Amino acid sequence: MRTLPTVLTAVLAVAPTLASAQPKKAEHAARLRYGEKGDAPRQVAATPCTGCLVELASATPAKHGTEFILVGREVGTFTGLRVGAHKGRVVVRRVTVELADGTRRRFDVDRVIGGKRDVTIHLGAAREIDRIAVTTETQGNGEYEVFGVFAAPPKSSPD
Repeated sequence: MRTLPTVLTAVLAVAPTLASAQPKKAEHAARLRYGEKGDAPRQVAATPCTGCLVELASATPAKHGTEFILVGREVGTFTGLRVGAHKGRVVVRRVTVELADGTRRRFDVDRVIGGKRDVTIHLGAAREIDRIAVTTETQGNGEYEVFGVFAAPPKSSPD
């Protein structure tokens, strides 16, 4: 009868490690806080379809205030962005998009996102994005994610 408690203890000790072994979602951009220096952006592993959403930033706490997301022309071109709540409610104040050609577009959002409400930003023609700055209210425990509406893979450079 002593083997049943021993076996039960062994199973309970191993079970939490098995349940938490989930693959980590891949981001297609790098992220920085204000004042940090960063690495070169990562390339998209597989070319997504035109119009598909590509994750540029996974769950990010809104309490960080302004968060910079490095994308880079190596990822391709985008026709828009979607900022959605991952958890709770988030007040998005503004989204600034710096394009690869050096121009900057500022979108004053001033909206609460959460549940089924999100923010869609239309860039018009397909554009290469260098980086994105998302500014949120710092109160609360909400988290947001940023997705790009994929238009085309990067142009291959002649070697």
